[in-house]
Amino acid sequence: MICKNCSNNFEGAFCNRCGQSAGIRRFDFIYFVKETLFSSLDIEKGLFYTVKKLFIEPGVAIRDYLEGKRVSLYVPVKYLLLIGAIATFISMRFDLFLSERPGPVLQMLPVEKLAAFLSFAEEYATVINIIAVPVFALFSWLFFIESRHNYTENLVLNIYITAQQLVMLLLIFPLIALMPSTKEVVIAVYSAVTLIYNVWVYFSFFKVRKAVQFLKLILVLVCAYMLQFVLNYSTYLLVGDKLKGL
Repeated sequence: MICKNCSNNFEGAFCNRCGQSAGIRRFDFIYFVKETLFSSLDIEKGLFYTVKKLFIEPGVAIRDYLEGKRVSLYVPVKYLLLIGAIATFISMRFDLFLSERPGPVLQMLPVEKLAAFLSFAEEYATVINIIAVPVFALFSWLFFIESRHNYTENLVLNIYITAQQLVMLLLIFPLIALMPSTKEVVIAVYSAVTLIYNVWVYFSFFKVRKAVQFLKLILVLVCAYMLQFVLNYSTYLLVGDKLKGL
């Protein structure tokens, strides 16, 4: 058997060179759940290697992972949970996304409920971003269906993107802690950088070469953000008051 990670010819259940399982196959929902529940956190090169690869060449690293090189990167859901737990604690403990005064958008909104939702969304921005991953996966799958990556593979792609965006949040936290007066400017820059990162990863992962492909890339983000807003606002109308009381 040829190892999909290191191309070593081996026999047995695991590669004798890199340790990757012989049972590696393409992601579908069942395999995704199995990989999430039963894989270990032990990987070949460690957490910092995953962080580095997703900064330097994220599209290539994620595509290689989906194609069978599974021992170099953290399992996607476990990576998101690890980084997300830290980022969520820090953002909520220190109110990273919560403005000290209402912004001009909130002040101009005529609908009190909508203004309250946007304020609520600021406070729980990290959690909302994590929950939105399936929405982004849906549109990247639909708009780039010719890439032949199924929905679960698009879910893996967007999990890694979201986790890495949260890594960026952890990197800017010391700056905000040291210079709290710069928080709003730093968060604005962070929001722009994470959006650019998302575009970059899609661009390299889907090998965008034509103008029509780039247009579809932008449409993925526009549609995903719009649907995310609708779903979040609908959820807030249903359970927002209960959540605020927690």
